Amino acid sequence: MVELEYLGLFLLGPDRDPAIVFLWPQRRRIMTVFVGASSAAILSGKDIGVEPRRPTSTSVIVDVLEAHDDAVVNISIDAVNHGTFYATIHCESGNNFDIRVSDAIDLALNEDVTIYAEESIVKTWSVPVTAEVVEHLDSSNQALSGRRESSLSLLADMTGDNSQSEGNDQEHLSEDLGDLAVGDADFEELMGHLGMSENDLTQGSDDDRRGENGSEDS
Repeated sequence: MVELEYLGLFLLGPDRDPAIVFLWPQRRRIMTVFVGASSAAILSGKDIGVEPRRPTSTSVIVDVLEAHDDAVVNISIDAVNHGTFYATIHCESGNNFDIRVSDAIDLALNEDVTIYAEESIVKTWSVPVTAEVVEHLDSSNQALSGRRESSLSLLADMTGDNSQSEGNDQEHLSEDLGDLAVGDADFEELMGHLGMSENDLTQGSDDDRRGENGSEDS
């Protein structure tokens, strides 16, 4: 498992659909998961400190766990099936429960617990943080997340730190390409969502650029 950082919600793809953006800090890679409008509204409200008018499913989960002297330890993204991501709640009691990714992130933010994911999933469904990717996120985004400026600033700083990370990038390059090759068909669909083509990956100085995203089961 690798630890992920939640960067907020962005509007991506040709239809500007809401997507959760994650960062894998140690490898300077980002992964996105598309979510429905209702899920996006809840997470967007949480980012700007707006509480929902009625209890959400995650608040009910917390209440039920507390009633049974249990609590959330962390959440993890464990599987992807045809572009649909699946997550799990891990509890102090040792019990695990399946949950949608958007609800898992809502829960993680509520309870201030760590977000993990299977390393193979992040490798396959993520792209390196490049100036082009940051520019795309910046241009594709609207006022959907209170984390926008801080997240874009963090990613921009990473693109300016190429000298320190070059060795690590080269070290993992062949390993990453091997993992990505497993999901070539899915990856082509991802690039379409971001308005990118295979040529964007193989021509000019933008060879490192890749499109990234998936969806969650809604």
